[in-house]
Amino acid sequence: MNSLKRFFKKFVIVLIVFSVLGGVAYLIFRPRTQPCFNGVQDNSETGVDCGGFCDRACPIPSKPDYVQDIEINWVKFVEDGRNNYDFIASVSNENERWGVSGLSYEFIYYNEEGGILGNKTGETYIMPKGTDKTESAIKYIIEENIISNVRPARVEIKLADFKWEEVVSEKDLDNLSEGVVEISNVYFEMSKSLGIYIGGGLTKNTSIYDFIKVDIDVVLWGENDELLALGKTNQLTVASGDGWGFSSLFPNFTGDVTDVVRIDCRTETNVFDSNNFMKEYRGKE
Repeated sequence: MNSLKRFFKKFVIVLIVFSVLGGVAYLIFRPRTQPCFNGVQDNSETGVDCGGFCDRACPIPSKPDYVQDIEINWVKFVEDGRNNYDFIASVSNENERWGVSGLSYEFIYYNEEGGILGNKTGETYIMPKGTDKTESAIKYIIEENIISNVRPARVEIKLADFKWEEVVSEKDLDNLSEGVVEISNVYFEMSKSLGIYIGGGLTKNTSIYDFIKVDIDVVLWGENDELLALGKTNQLTVASGDGWGFSSLFPNFTGDVTDVVRIDCRTETNVFDSNNFMKEYRGKE
């Protein structure tokens, strides 16, 4: 009888131990709702169960039918040193409220026979046109320092993956469209201290918002719209009402100041990127 009791006692203890171990194992290894399949935008996802660390890419937002496509005006290149070339494309946006928070582009360059010499890819954005403007919102897409042992005969650009967004507020439309950062005092000269050519000017943020980053393109033109040289730079923390001088270096420019008949400087900032606005608001009312 005692041996039978001891047996049952041991059996109960073993059963309790296995039950506890089984419960712990269940808590550790039980099936859980995966973050990328829970129907909620959480963690580092950029959409609902997509983007971030999720394998599934978020669908690209589509635009309404009445929104006009981005137009490619022209694509050019210029030699900037031995076997070194700069590419530039001009695109235009006719939409007052709609812009592109992000898109991908690909420059493809060809030889005389039409064979592909190479390509260069990147990403950029396009600001809305804004109201009360007769001209399109023109944007330059620039890639510098493309190495090619063969001089390109032709360059083209392809645009894809448009992420369209709309500026809804009337106040924002006046402050978040093309041209809110103005340029004045444009110049092109030889720097005596550096011994190279410099092009630049002054900026002024006319919007009510403080921007983290403003991008600036400087394009030099000669007679008969000949592309002479191009460069790009940026300014950081451009507060409302503020602005200062900018400059772009042209170390390989072999011409003369008198060869430049037009200096085209353009500014832009990504108004659809929330990280592009200073967190501490200091703009004017």
